[in-house]
Amino acid sequence: MPILREYYNENAHRYYPFVNANEVPTGLILDFCLISTTNLPDNATSEDTSVTYISQLTTDGTQLRVYLAASTDDGDIDFGCIATTDVSTPIVAGGVLGRRTNISYAANGYVFQGYIITGDLERLLPLMPASTLLNKTTGRLYTNCIMHMTHWLTGFQVGDETLTGLVELVAGPGISLSVSGNTVTVSCIGATIPPDNAIIINDDTLLSNLIAAYGQPITSINGVDITDGGDWTIAVKPDEGLVVVADNTTHSISITNQFAQACCSSDQIQTLVDNIAQLNERVITVNNFLTQLETNVNILSTQLTRLT
Repeated sequence: MPILREYYNENAHRYYPFVNANEVPTGLILDFCLISTTNLPDNATSEDTSVTYISQLTTDGTQLRVYLAASTDDGDIDFGCIATTDVSTPIVAGGVLGRRTNISYAANGYVFQGYIITGDLERLLPLMPASTLLNKTTGRLYTNCIMHMTHWLTGFQVGDETLTGLVELVAGPGISLSVSGNTVTVSCIGATIPPDNAIIINDDTLLSNLIAAYGQPITSINGVDITDGGDWTIAVKPDEGLVVVADNTTHSISITNQFAQACCSSDQIQTLVDNIAQLNERVITVNNFLTQLETNVNILSTQLTRLT
């Protein structure tokens, strides 16, 4: 839509695009327009608590940097510097003493695009301070400066990154894309089901495979049923030296007494072994004597028989 020169000339003498008076020279910004997603406040009414505003203007005397922010019910958003223009930017067509700088932003779920028309920078910038801070009252933008996009695709949100403009979908290996109208169908081709997925198809097969791998699960302890759920703990009395250790590798639980002591030392055990060996030798000797005694008794009995 063509803009008449008179429109810019009139704006050079009023606070537009700001709603309220501030310290920004009236001729600095002649026009400001954004087309945005609906989450950017459009300042439609004076009762709106969510506001989009120019938060800061900085200059070095030849360059102007414009910063944008928004105050919403979810908190404040700082969009940073959205436009940079200087005295070398070409003058707009139509004999208007103004410069056009395009605006484009896409991040964190916000998408907006537009332009800003600045006025006589050669005259105004040297008169301005290096930084002019504004708030949501002094920097509030006129409602017509922000138009919401509602009936067309504004961009793709991929994780934390927003994609705008011409977005190309590329099918990777094993993926097929087909388009019908506004519908994009993503198909997986050449895929095979892992063998285990063909075996474990329900809870019963899952349980049987778990039992085959790890054995039967524990369903009771000392006759107490534990299949009804709940948190179970194997506890020991304090100060008795008992320690419970669970081994995830062997799926076992051991209970040991760290205060337990051996009945005797290794030297004493060796002495007992030696004594047992000597006792065994003596037993063998006694058995030999008994055998010899039995033999002599038999001989004596034979002799007595002859005497009778």
